[in-house]
Amino acid sequence: MSQIHYQDLTLEEMIRRASAVIVVSKREPFRVEEKIAIDEDPQKCPPFTKVTYNFRVKQVLFGDNNAVAEGKDIVAVDQTTGTYLTMHKKYHLEGISKSPIFEHYDTKADFIKDRELILFTSIIGRDELNFISYESVSKKKDVLAIIKKLDRRPGSGPIYPSEPETAPRKPNMPG
Repeated sequence: MSQIHYQDLTLEEMIRRASAVIVVSKREPFRVEEKIAIDEDPQKCPPFTKVTYNFRVKQVLFGDNNAVAEGKDIVAVDQTTGTYLTMHKKYHLEGISKSPIFEHYDTKADFIKDRELILFTSIIGRDELNFISYESVSKKKDVLAIIKKLDRRPGSGPIYPSEPETAPRKPNMPG
C-alpha cells in the first residue's frame, strides 16, 4: 500500500517555484469532475477522476500577463493530478504501488470556504494552469514583500533552490 509523504515549504519557496502568483475569485461551477478512461475495459482499469477548478483572475501579483491577465477566466488543476494519474495507471495496469513525495505549504486559507485566494501557479496550457498551492488574500502584503525581495519580473520563470537568482548558470560541458 502506498503512503503519501510531504516536504514542507515556506511561503518564499512557494513564490520561487511559481511561474505566476495571482489573486483569484471562484466561478461557478467551482469544482468540476471529469472521468478519464484509461483502458477500454473498465474492469482492468477504472476511469481516473480529474478535478478542475474555475477561477477569475482579479490581480496578477507576478507572472505572464498574457496567460493570467486580470479579468481572465481560468481553469486550474492541483499540481499533484499528473502524479495521481500515473499512480492510478501503474497500480491498475501493472500492479505497482508507489509512495509519492509532494511539496506542502502550510496555508492559512480555506480552499472550500474562501471566495478569494492567492494561487501559486505554473502555466501548463493556454487555458489551464497547475496550482502549486494557495494562500489567504490576508497574506497578500507578505507575498508582495517576498516578490519584491526576489525581484520577480514577468517571464523570468521559477527560481529553484539549486539556482540562486544572483548566480549565472554554468554550461554543462565535458571536462
